[in-house]
Amino acid sequence: MNKVWLLIRGAMAFLFAFLVGTNFVVDKAMATGQFSFSCDKDNIQINGSILSTSCKKNNGDLQPTSIDLNKYIGNSNGTLSWNDTNFSKTCKKIAPA
Repeated sequence: MNKVWLLIRGAMAFLFAFLVGTNFVVDKAMATGQFSFSCDKDNIQINGSILSTSCKKNNGDLQPTSIDLNKYIGNSNGTLSWNDTNFSKTCKKIAPA
């Protein structure tokens, strides 16, 4: 089960980085695509389907931010999928181990 949680957490972190990099969740001026450099990757939290952390603004200050992953990730026959929604309705143990 730990491997499943690590896979889900890694997929969520990747999705969050992708969305930040493609300007889905931040202002255009902040869409740098450098999640690991501009967001607090050591303080990523998940509550249900909401992924949250803090990311740097242009002035260097950290700002709390979050994204509802249900809008972007689904469960396609037991596999997380980018082309579906509402994964949290059919996936279990979406929480830190």
